[in-house]
Amino acid sequence: MATMAQWMEGDEANLPVRLGDGGRQDSFVRALPNEDVCLWIKTIDNSRVARHADPKVRNACWRFIGIASIVVVLVVGQLLPAAYRMLAGYQLNRLEKQHAELMELRRTLQLDNAVLRSPQNLERLAKAHGMKPAPSRVHDIAPANEESLALNRGTR
Repeated sequence: MATMAQWMEGDEANLPVRLGDGGRQDSFVRALPNEDVCLWIKTIDNSRVARHADPKVRNACWRFIGIASIVVVLVVGQLLPAAYRMLAGYQLNRLEKQHAELMELRRTLQLDNAVLRSPQNLERLAKAHGMKPAPSRVHDIAPANEESLALNRGTR
């Protein structure tokens, strides 16, 4: 508080500004910087002002758009084959999984088909549906000899 003592004991020109109308000595405060500056703000209406077109700026904008478009086309052209390769790899992986599943299904179906076409299963189904003929009604027809079938075949 040494600075406060020097400030209060200084000459009359350095006395702080008095606050309020009370006139009390303990209400002195130091003056703020730029306190005496008064600012007046004037509103400016530019709604009636028209901006003139600058052909140089317009040409520069179109040139920038053209160059940016060319750069984008080149970058996409460079990245597109890699993206197609990546997508083809995903599709190949998916097709390999599907192929493995279909081969497993094929193996299962072949096994089921072999079980269903077995003679034991066919006899069981025939008995279940009443399709088994009586043994007295079954007649085996055998050819006279093996060569007689070959001879009949050639005459037709």
